[in-house]
Amino acid sequence: MVFPTTRWTLIRQAAASPTEESRTAMEELCRRYRTPVLQFIRRRVVQSEQAEDLTQEFFAKLIRGDLLHRADQNRGQFRSFLLHVVRQFLLDERDRLMALKRGAGQIHQSLDEGSVEEPSGSASAENEFDLAWARTLLQRSVDRLQREYSDQRSVLFETLKDSLDGAKPAAGAELAIRLGMSEGAIRVALHRMRTRLGQLIREEVADTVPSGSDIDEEIRLLRKTLEQRR
Repeated sequence: MVFPTTRWTLIRQAAASPTEESRTAMEELCRRYRTPVLQFIRRRVVQSEQAEDLTQEFFAKLIRGDLLHRADQNRGQFRSFLLHVVRQFLLDERDRLMALKRGAGQIHQSLDEGSVEEPSGSASAENEFDLAWARTLLQRSVDRLQREYSDQRSVLFETLKDSLDGAKPAAGAELAIRLGMSEGAIRVALHRMRTRLGQLIREEVADTVPSGSDIDEEIRLLRKTLEQRR
């Protein structure tokens, strides 16, 4: 089975020659993963109210292709690429403000002097980025699963969704009575939900890595990130 062209692959191609297809892929990924970038910027700016403006400006430049030339062929994951370019974007903003100050120019109204921090504490900000990325990806997968259960099985999904990660018992007499199912049937239904969720997670990850061989490693890293913050 041939691994399909991922959106990240299209975006890497766009660094050399932007196409309508690559721009559409970029816009969709930006919508999906705006939250991790915003979390990272919030940890790196002195005035948190400026984070929204900086995030909007960053994605505008990314979609236009202004930052695509910075794509590193060794940074296969879209997650790594996005973190790399947003970090450089903030450094560029800091340098721009310093140049304006030296030249006695007018600073853009959305940014104040010193609003972009020095890179100190970047490890913490990067951890927040990875955590927000993992949570966003997981939530998107759960949301897709919920839509698949939006028919007559919606009650089943709402009842079992908190057990998807194994944190709660899969079945019990009280639960069986409430759902009108046997405990064995509930366990089978939950197993199917977990299996399907795993498939959806793989699909979400596949959109952000260059090839199928990278999916398992990316999932392992994201799972480790989530487990560290439990």
